[in-house]
Amino acid sequence: MHLYFHTNTEMALYYIKALLRDGDEHPMSEIYDYVMENCKGHAVMGEPMRATVISSALWRLANTDGSGYCRLRRGVYQMGDPKKTMKETPSLYERAIRIVSRAERELAGSFYVNLDQGMDLKTSIEVQKTGREVLDKLGQIKAELAVMQQKFAKEMECGQDQASGMSMEL
Repeated sequence: MHLYFHTNTEMALYYIKALLRDGDEHPMSEIYDYVMENCKGHAVMGEPMRATVISSALWRLANTDGSGYCRLRRGVYQMGDPKKTMKETPSLYERAIRIVSRAERELAGSFYVNLDQGMDLKTSIEVQKTGREVLDKLGQIKAELAVMQQKFAKEMECGQDQASGMSMEL
């Protein structure tokens, strides 16, 4: 089957819709990679596909009423009604875990030391040791948050069972 497109935007829209057709969530990076892979070697009127064309086509698709496509959250798109596909709001624990994970990612690179930075070997070893300790503590915080979240979920379950009149006696 031979495809003919009048513009790069038309070509980007075609491949974006093809990817989103499955109804799953897709991050912008995946959409970009998919479109670029499928457009490889193709240029409309001599112009190659560009990231700006893909992002503007995706924005237009997600922000056109009745298009059937939506932006779920920043950088994540899906085919479907946004009201039906929106997931429930993350719990306080889930948000806290995301924040700690983000801090962990950002800090992981900040303690990387090159010997070219003018530090002697002993100082660079101490900086890296401190970095590992900080990352270990963040890992412990994430683990504690996960345990607290599980306890909270169990407590909520028990509270709902009692409120609904359900009880089990042995």
